Amino acid sequence: MKKKLLVVMGVVLSLALLVTACAPAAAATETTTEKSTETTEAADMEEATETEGTTIMLYDYAGDPVDIFADGKPVYLKAWASWCPSCLAGLGELDALMAEEHDYKVVTIVAPGVFGEKSEDEFKHWLAGIASDYPNVDVLFDRDADMMYALGIQAFPTSFYFNGQGNVANMRIGHNDNEYINSTMASIE
Repeated sequence: MKKKLLVVMGVVLSLALLVTACAPAAAATETTTEKSTETTEAADMEEATETEGTTIMLYDYAGDPVDIFADGKPVYLKAWASWCPSCLAGLGELDALMAEEHDYKVVTIVAPGVFGEKSEDEFKHWLAGIASDYPNVDVLFDRDADMMYALGIQAFPTSFYFNGQGNVANMRIGHNDNEYINSTMASIE
């Protein structure tokens, strides 16, 4: 009976780690209480919509600036970190999403040297080491975390759903499966 209970507890703990979000290192020093995704979404959405219409430059691997809203297409944006177990657990699904063709862009961002993330060079080296497992995952760099701060990101991963004008239409903390992403993007396109 104890063995069965331990197995059940192990499965529950594993699932909890997969569906929860990771707090950035900077936020870990603050006293916070965990709230359910539903109760924090409304408050986070209100804060995030204050950034509507702003353009913050992200940078590609070559160091060139990228305006993700320049072509007017809707954007699914996932902010994540290399140290976040929930983020890493979702890389396979993210890879599959990025391999598909969509009427929207799929963008992922990390903030090198901020929130406990590796430096840009260290991150590139780390990602190169796992690139064969996730060949479609492309990452843009949010230098100085300007976009993450503007969007009020408090945990990783956090997903934002932007309309074609670059305005936040939806956001959600934690892992978003591809079915949810596609249905959410279909509702704002």
